[in-house]
Amino acid sequence: EDDLKPALKRIAESYDTKRLNLSICGPATIIRYVNLPRMNNDELKQALKFETANLIPFPLNEINLDSYILKQDLPDNKMLVLLAAAKKEFISQRLKLMEETGLKANVIDIDSIAIINAFDFNYSTQSNDFKNKAIALLNIGATITNLNILEDGIPRLSRDIPIAGNNFTQRLKDAFGLSLQAA
Repeated sequence: EDDLKPALKRIAESYDTKRLNLSICGPATIIRYVNLPRMNNDELKQALKFETANLIPFPLNEINLDSYILKQDLPDNKMLVLLAAAKKEFISQRLKLMEETGLKANVIDIDSIAIINAFDFNYSTQSNDFKNKAIALLNIGATITNLNILEDGIPRLSRDIPIAGNNFTQRLKDAFGLSLQAA
């Protein structure tokens, strides 16, 4: 985290801003796509208080939880819902880091959802170009790779994979006897 402070300060100074959007990933976050009985948003918020124990492996009092109805008209009076959860302690650590550099968060998102939103913004998945098609979005970071599968423009699978750029660099270093810098 100490390596991030100078980088955050440079970003804030370069863009002359005090507010950033924050995206998180890893074992302290979880995304689920679930079929639930059809209901409105208010009913969904109430139902999640009871359903979360079956869907999220963290105690409800230790997480921030949000949901979004992806598709209302599934067969058997069901709907497809995206659930996103992150441990409060993890979010607090990230917010503290930002505050220590003089920044505040506008939005806190999970990496996989941020990638889907960026894709949707740049390539409207509501267009006919994406009808009856599956799309894979792959974000290879330094330590984690995010994989998202969209079907007809609707997210169906999101996974964080703990193999990423640092692993590839290490393999190149080992295979070719290179320095870390050269790899």
